[in-house]
Amino acid sequence: MSVNRAPSNFSATLSSPTLENVYARDDNTQNLSLNLENSEDLPVYNAKEDPENDPDVILARLLKLGESAWTVEEEKTVRRKTDWRFMIWACCMFFSLELDRANISNVLTTNFLENLHITTQTYNLGQTLFLICFLVMEIPSQMIIRYFGPEVWIPVMMSGWGIDRSGYLATRALLGVCEGGFIPGLVLYLSSFYKSHELAIRFSWILGCIFLHRYRMKNVNGWYDWQWLFLLEGILTTVIGLATTVILPSVRKKHISRVYTPREVAILRAKVILDDDSKISGLERGRHLHIDIKTILLSLFDRYLLLTIPASALCIICMLIVSKCSDKFKVRWIFPVIASLWLIPNLIALIALPDNANRWARFVPLTLIVGYPYFHPIMIAWISQNSNDHERRAISAAWYSIFVQCGARIAGSNIYQARDKPFYRVGNSALIGIATANALTAIATKIWYTYSNRQRARMLDNMTPEDYEDYKLNTKDLGNKRADFKLYT
Repeated sequence: MSVNRAPSNFSATLSSPTLENVYARDDNTQNLSLNLENSEDLPVYNAKEDPENDPDVILARLLKLGESAWTVEEEKTVRRKTDWRFMIWACCMFFSLELDRANISNVLTTNFLENLHITTQTYNLGQTLFLICFLVMEIPSQMIIRYFGPEVWIPVMMSGWGIDRSGYLATRALLGVCEGGFIPGLVLYLSSFYKSHELAIRFSWILGCIFLHRYRMKNVNGWYDWQWLFLLEGILTTVIGLATTVILPSVRKKHISRVYTPREVAILRAKVILDDDSKISGLERGRHLHIDIKTILLSLFDRYLLLTIPASALCIICMLIVSKCSDKFKVRWIFPVIASLWLIPNLIALIALPDNANRWARFVPLTLIVGYPYFHPIMIAWISQNSNDHERRAISAAWYSIFVQCGARIAGSNIYQARDKPFYRVGNSALIGIATANALTAIATKIWYTYSNRQRARMLDNMTPEDYEDYKLNTKDLGNKRADFKLYT
């Protein structure tokens, strides 16, 4: 007997005619049940008056019949509505995060430190406090999200990014507290709306917003450039955060959003549950200011920052392509290898260029290096797929974010040293080593996952049907430790 995934048994109980979905999972049996108790009494889709238009009734029927209960076109319609309803605002939310997180980097080219009488040591201390608070809040934030739901906690965090603050060190610490946990929380939220193989390309849409904050202000109306920047981003992030409390819907509510018909609500939930039944628990339920707008808008761009646009555009395009290919072919491991093979020759070319080489000769490999196929969204989707448990998915996403931040902000900040400038050959050599290690790690992961899947398949093949039923009912293995769970590669 060869089994890749344990079949899930679904049952539905209507204890009251107008009851909201609360999903329950039996940890011992791994069977899934749909408990429709304790609902808020809503006038729409009253099951007693019109049971055929009640999302709960439809969902129970779809879970029993499986994916054959709806057409491919119906699922495409649901996915398209979900993209328009959720993904556009998710991109706005992530843009708000990057706007708030990157403003300190943008003002370093101004007189920010001199105006505030801050030394470089104080600036570095502030960045360290930010990172510590950011990392410390990752897992506690997931616990809060697990209790209140991402649609409640994410807007609270976002509103905190733009509040009025005083004191540089206090500002950085508070910002780290408010931002910690946002990314894994957003990952957890979106995974409740999409199948596993639909996530990578959508994460790439969101991460594309990283490159949309390259701007710079100028002194206007007696205010420093950095004051304008902080003022405008504070207003914008606060507005987005407050708007999120209204716009961001909860998948745990009965009707989710008015853009869906009752049947589409049921299809949305059913397709996610049937794709990954571990997600079922996540479905439970002052002075006058004369502002010269033209002057401000024309001052947003800096000629040096404009040179980064080709690399940023290339990175976004490559990221979208590899993420789409990863989802389409349902393969993850090969793309970190492709990225490494992209980076290594360009890094070698950059190192080999003589000191007197034409600056545009350096611009080409530098643009290709910065514009490499960014596989971060693929890794997020890979981790989400292989969690196979709602609680593990939240914690694994938080741990992944911690390691990413440590690598990017701690290790990455020390790659290029002052003694190595202006061409940083030692630092680029270190990047070659990191890229090589990255490719080897991806290959080793593929080999290990393949070996583990063969071991699990062999174990299942040696079971009789009775042994397999006993294993499903009595095993203490959870999540991706179960023998009938196939690790995604």
